[in-house]
Amino acid sequence: NQTQLHALDLSMTFEGLDQLLASDLHDEHDLLILEYPVVHQEDIQKIKQATRHARCKKVLLVYAYCNKKVLGNLELEGVEVLPAPVVPGLIDRRSQELFQMHTRGPGNNVIDLELDHDPTERRFDDATLAKVVNVATSINCECPHHLADIIYKLAAFEEYSASCESRNVQDRQLHSMLYNVTSRTRALFEDTLARVIEHEGIEINK
Repeated sequence: NQTQLHALDLSMTFEGLDQLLASDLHDEHDLLILEYPVVHQEDIQKIKQATRHARCKKVLLVYAYCNKKVLGNLELEGVEVLPAPVVPGLIDRRSQELFQMHTRGPGNNVIDLELDHDPTERRFDDATLAKVVNVATSINCECPHHLADIIYKLAAFEEYSASCESRNVQDRQLHSMLYNVTSRTRALFEDTLARVIEHEGIEINK
């Protein structure tokens, strides 16, 4: 009901996914909100199909019952979930949070980081990180030192998650998620360190 939603502007509503998939949609949409009483593993593919069909940037799934494995798989697919029951105000607030995570408001000086390489490949090996730490002691900034330390620990946890994924079949999905999240986080910190190195004029190729 649009009158109960203040942060969202509903462009259209459907009785179910079948009706949505049968519709003729041309415009892109910011968010697809789905309501599922019970979510099963086989529903995930249809949810992905509906998201592509509606040309949505994000999807928010309100559910009543769903097991942990399916919830983990939904998270791996980038589906945001919200357990029922919910009030319209909660959907408003959660929707705003989803887009605040991906956009920058006025006056926010956060640097936009875009990965220009495969996040699964390390940009700085252990020897280079050690060199950054040693050089960083000669300048009046501790940031390179701290960033190098964070990257080293993230890389170690990334390797640990990968080994758990191959050893523990039952929790493979969970450890795969941990590996992917850690890999992307490590890559973002590496891009940040590269900018700090350039800003501080640190030589790491000598």
